[in-house]
Amino acid sequence: MLSYKQSKVEKYMQRLTLIQPNLTHKNQILNYQQAYQAADLVLHGASQLQQFSAKNFADWLDYIQAPAGTHLFGYEKKVKDSSYLAWHNNENRMIGMINIRHELPPHLLQYGGHIGYSIHPQEWRKGYATEMLALALEKTDELGIKEVMISCDKDNIASSRVIIKNNGVLENEIRLDGKIIQRYWIKR
Repeated sequence: MLSYKQSKVEKYMQRLTLIQPNLTHKNQILNYQQAYQAADLVLHGASQLQQFSAKNFADWLDYIQAPAGTHLFGYEKKVKDSSYLAWHNNENRMIGMINIRHELPPHLLQYGGHIGYSIHPQEWRKGYATEMLALALEKTDELGIKEVMISCDKDNIASSRVIIKNNGVLENEIRLDGKIIQRYWIKR
């Protein structure tokens, strides 16, 4: 029998699919980037997208596909990772972005974790983040990651709720650059 949390997450599982970004998604990705810039928000889970522009969008695609240790366009890919768009199945549009790190060097173990994600600001509070994280956890299962670390700012109550809905357990809180970061683990 499914737990209440599992059934709540599965309620949404039909809406989204995680797909790898490509050139056909350029306009939607750039509009997403602009929405975050206009709202002066940090773009999590977007694999340095904020550092690229419409002119060098193809370079960003090269960057996200590069292997760990590669230096491209002034940025070093520190870990093996996978980047995805959360794609609405029925409406054929982008809802969010998510990045899955396959390994955790010390700095990501401390405050970044295996998964970073963001949802288009116009799509907040619709359950998409919960579904997107559940789909990302399926990807970590495929990678053989048994314990997934994920973090969020303490004042990001929506994100902490998303993590908890996906069976996240708070390990601790750390102070970093004047912010309190909550560190969660999800055992698979």
